[in-house]
Order: sequence, then structure tokens, then C-alpha cells
Amino acid sequence: MLLVKGFIGPDSYGGNGLFAGEDIQKGTMVWRYCPSVTKFLSVKEYLAMSPAEREKIGKYPYPHADVNGDMDATGVFISNDMSKHVNHSSDPAIGPLSDLLSNDWSEHIDYALRDIKYGEEITCDYMICDPDNVVHNLGIMTCKTFLIMPLPRAAVKASGSLVTVKA
Repeated sequence: MLLVKGFIGPDSYGGNGLFAGEDIQKGTMVWRYCPSVTKFLSVKEYLAMSPAEREKIGKYPYPHADVNGDMDATGVFISNDMSKHVNHSSDPAIGPLSDLLSNDWSEHIDYALRDIKYGEEITCDYMICDPDNVVHNLGIMTCKTFLIMPLPRAAVKASGSLVTVKA
């Protein structure tokens, strides 16, 4: 759940991003897992969805791979607020203060890693919660799919599954 003021605007890639609606000081809690706003779906639950349901959530799912390989705790987070528009950066504006991955989702908190000015894009590192691309390798389209298999934006359908493009 987004805990700071923000707004959606055009990003530098031709899509939309989340931008700071206020100055945010380094160390400020920016996002926290809240089950009433962000839903977790295991891989099994996601794959049981109809194509229409997957299309509805499109490319927004954020992958999470359990550090112990537990497939019931591996899946995707789906945010129902503006935080679903947080884009990737290898120099992110927000992220966890610890490198430890926990399956206690109440502990999933992102903080401002530096001062963020009003109007600056709020970004995170998509690789943190699934560094080995476990969710992607199971055929699930997520927010980080474009990092793994970069395609022209027009070639990617927000269908909830990977798109095969013939060369």
C-alpha cells in the first residue's frame, strides 16, 4: 500500500510511472504490504485464473520467489493502488533496508533509499524478490518480464502470459 502522496504520469519509456506527490525524505516508509490493497497469488492460484482474469491484471504482477523453494509461497503480488505503476531502476528510489527475504509479508516494507523530490519518479529494483527469475521461468508475465526478454513495447501484450514473437 502506498504510504506517501503520489501521482501517475508518463515515464521516459512511453508508459506510465508513479511520481512523488510530495518531497520524501530518505528513510521514510513509502510502501507496505497490506492484504486489503495488495493481494498475493501463489503460482498455482495464478495459473488457475482464466485468460480474461490474467488479461485484466496484465503486466502489473510483482514476482516473489520463496527463498526455500516453497511453491505455495512463490507467486505474484497484485497491487490495487497507484503503487502498481512503480517502475524498475537499477538505482531505485525505494526498497527494503535489509537484504533478507522474508515470507512474513507483514515485513515487506519499502523505504526511500535517498531523498525523493516532488515530481521525481518513484522506482524500485524488480530483481530483489525473484533474483533467479523463478516466476518468469514458470511462464508468468510480470512487471519484470521486459528486463528478462526485452521486446519492443508494441510486441508485448498485457495478456498475463508470455508472448512469443517470431523473428
